Amino acid sequence: MDRREAIKRTALFTGYALSSSVIAGVMQGCQPEPTGPDWTPQFFTEEQASQVNAMVDVMLPPTATPGAVELGVPAFIDLMVKDWYQAKDQTHFLAGLEMVNQRAQTDHGKSFLKSSSEQQLAVMNAIDEDTRAKLKEQAINQSGEEENEDTPYWPFMHKFKNLALLGYFSSKKIGTEVLNYDPIPGGYEGCIPYEEGGAAWAL
Repeated sequence: MDRREAIKRTALFTGYALSSSVIAGVMQGCQPEPTGPDWTPQFFTEEQASQVNAMVDVMLPPTATPGAVELGVPAFIDLMVKDWYQAKDQTHFLAGLEMVNQRAQTDHGKSFLKSSSEQQLAVMNAIDEDTRAKLKEQAINQSGEEENEDTPYWPFMHKFKNLALLGYFSSKKIGTEVLNYDPIPGGYEGCIPYEEGGAAWAL
């Protein structure tokens, strides 16, 4: 799939811009490779990697289309945080994983990994709703400029969703087998018939 299109799709689904470091990583060729749930983390601990697996699986489970875990999205997130995040952003990301774990403990009396998939989804939805509410209250920062993902206050859950969706849409399988894909496009057609229910185009 065209990387620029993957970036646009991710921004569209999340409603927020991607950070310059994440865009740079994808444009330099970082993309997920099929791994399944068993992969060796390069940055996360084994427990953190398992939590990322679970969070990604809750977000993008296998249905009629492949799930994000199968496509290697958790390993993609691990690599992006390791190679393209600054140290302060890495710290913020790890703190975000712990925040999700603590929220599960508060809401359900057990860690995120020990929670059921329904409880995990409820935790992530609750954090997402809280995040959106806080963003509305803090739409303008102290300098009078709009917040963006490069500021240290950008919420963890939106960063996580951005990375997960970007990894999913930039995977080869989704770009070539799920979305409509033409590796050698023909001439430009300004107006083509629209068929309701058809797959979106990868290019």
